[in-house]
Amino acid sequence: MKNKKWTYILLPVALILWGLIFYKIFSNLRKLPQVNPQIQKDEIKNQGAVNPDTLVIVANYRDPFLSRPVRSVSASVAPEKKKVNSNTRSISARRIKQLKWPTIEYGGVVDNQQVKKVALLRINDRKFLMQKGDENSEVKVLEIFSDSIVLSFKEEIKTIHK
Repeated sequence: MKNKKWTYILLPVALILWGLIFYKIFSNLRKLPQVNPQIQKDEIKNQGAVNPDTLVIVANYRDPFLSRPVRSVSASVAPEKKKVNSNTRSISARRIKQLKWPTIEYGGVVDNQQVKKVALLRINDRKFLMQKGDENSEVKVLEIFSDSIVLSFKEEIKTIHK
């Protein structure tokens, strides 16, 4: 008998609470917001204004994936060009266009304290382990980095990235 008494008391209380909750929700949904015309004009005027970006990125930190600090390269410094007559320029341009590099893939570098850096290269589907100064298939290794390698092929220099 004691449990029925609490059920009869708490059931109407719960129904009243849920009724109030639904009443507040639905009464707020039906109301239209009242707009002040002066505020609306100010918002329209401010829509065209563009605020300047004040964010500045300072990225002068060490690269966590390389063992040495990142070298900064200045793009404004250009090498001096020698004066060449137009005939030799066109001949050298033709020779560069006809120069076909073999297919080269840079696999990475093996860096050991006892041995110099050894680059893993695939030249024309043949695998090579090459050090600085080595030459295979007319491809010479000039410089080895952890993310790229500098090669020369018939007096033309290229940088190959991973």
